[in-house]
Amino acid sequence: MKEFAPAADVAIVIPVHNGRAYTARCLDELRQLDGRDAMVVVVDDGSSDGTAAYLNSNYPDVHVLPGPGDLWWSGGVNAGCRFAIEHGASRLVVLNNDNLEMSRNLLVELGRLVDTHGGVGSAVILEDRPPGRREIYAAGGELKWPARGIELRNVGLQKPLLVMHQANASNSTLFDKALADAYWCQVRDTIHPTFVDLRPLALANATSRRAAEAIRACSLSFFNKYLKGEDNHLLDNPTNSYPVIFNYLKK
Repeated sequence: MKEFAPAADVAIVIPVHNGRAYTARCLDELRQLDGRDAMVVVVDDGSSDGTAAYLNSNYPDVHVLPGPGDLWWSGGVNAGCRFAIEHGASRLVVLNNDNLEMSRNLLVELGRLVDTHGGVGSAVILEDRPPGRREIYAAGGELKWPARGIELRNVGLQKPLLVMHQANASNSTLFDKALADAYWCQVRDTIHPTFVDLRPLALANATSRRAAEAIRACSLSFFNKYLKGEDNHLLDNPTNSYPVIFNYLKK
């Protein structure tokens, strides 16, 4: 298999937190790609599954950077890109570790796009669909600040979606793009900090506590339904249990 370069003009940056098996498969797939030699930087942000030790032992040609566990994806990307630039990279390819199948010409084509158009290039994401079909899941988007987010092109949003807004916010862009398994609502007596777990006590009152309880109950119901297959049917109509929720939509 092709080895990764210790330093190169092209660097592949992969932020990870656990998922050691995915990371190994992703690296093995990268070795198969055509094109120039590339440097690979994995930012291991506080993994508890032995990712760093495993990579150092089995992939000694990969740069493994430690993280404290609070970098999250964007912080991991920043750390990896900064390291790559300091080691001579002028082209950066950012990947998730669950990219397990890639076109062999991925790096060649991304490089060609940047040479032709400049700026930033993006690959198309394909998803396996029964029976034996592959469909385009995402092919980039258009950033629209007035819409406060990304507008998905053509295919729509094809994953489950839960959107909960403050009472004075009503943007439904993502819900409108969703094809199915989507839920949208507004919650009374909420401000931005209401949607986090550690809301300052000074901002809390009886109504805002009910709002926070509704947000957490709906979030838990959503993740239990789509990650664990356990449906308590709260999302059928949460306004019955939580009157602070209004303008509820689903599809």
